[in-house]
Formats: sequence, structure tokens, C-alpha cells
Amino acid sequence: ASAGRRLAAAQRSGAHGRLGAHASASRRLRRSKRHALSRRRGRRGQGHGAPAAGSAHNASNASIEDALEHLPVRVHELFAQVQSGAGDKAAFLSALNEVYGRAQAERDRLTFECGERRAAASAETSEARASLERTEGALTRLQERMQGLRAGIDGSLAELQSSRDAFEAKRASCDKS
Repeated sequence: ASAGRRLAAAQRSGAHGRLGAHASASRRLRRSKRHALSRRRGRRGQGHGAPAAGSAHNASNASIEDALEHLPVRVHELFAQVQSGAGDKAAFLSALNEVYGRAQAERDRLTFECGERRAAASAETSEARASLERTEGALTRLQERMQGLRAGIDGSLAELQSSRDAFEAKRASCDKS
């Protein structure tokens, strides 16, 4: 966003000359076409930025346009100059290599960070799984103990009832005699 403001300010001041104004107009035209195309695709149920059907040429142009849209202003201007034939190809390639190097370094950094996060999440998941297994084992042992105690209580109640019945029978026999 700030690169776009710098470019617009530079173009208003005339610092980039005709080529800068042409590049800006071209960029606005591409942006408005892309916006209209994405709105049409949205109505047809396709996602934003989906390539047009049936043409490899459209897909390659879309990817070039997307790449140009995400380039730094300086590199985009060098590209426009090379396209018009007035620019230095070596300077453009050098700037493009610099951008690629930064992007590759960022990708490498993020890859390592992602790997570390994945390993940490995996370790945390394994630890949580082991804790769950220990908890389930303790619950199973507790349920088995409760079942054993319940069976013991049931047996004691049956024995108590038997003793009561025997006592009542003895009392009834003593009362008769």
C-alpha cells in the first residue's frame, strides 16, 4: 500500500516521466479488469482469482499479472522499462534476484518455524494422548474396584438377610415351645 502511494506521489511530481504514467495507467487498467473478472467469477460460483476456463494463455497471463502486482515498485518499473526496450536487463535481473533471494530466505525461515511448531504440537499431542490413556486406565481400575465393592455389599446384605431369617425362625420356634 505504501509503495503504491510512493509511486502515485512520484508520478504526480513527474519524477518517472512518461513511462511511469504509462505503467500506472496500465496497472489501473489491469486492476479494474481483474476486479470485473473476479466479480463475474464470483457470480458463477468460482473463487476469487480462479483461472478462466479453457485457455492456458489466460492462466499464464493471470499468473504474470499476479506476480507483477506483488513486485516492489522499483522492480515493476524496471520490468516496464525492459518491456519497452529502454531498460537495462541486467539491472532488472539483479533486482529480481534480490527479491527472489528475500522471498526464499523468508520461505526458509517460515519452513523451519513451521517444522518447529509441528514438532512441538506433535509432542504436546503425544503427551496429551499418554495422559488420557493414564486417566482412562485409572478410571477403569476405579470402576472395577467400585464393582467389586458393590458385589461385596450385595453379598453382605444377602448374608445379613439370611441371618435375620434364621433369627426369626429361631424366635418363632422358641415362642412355640
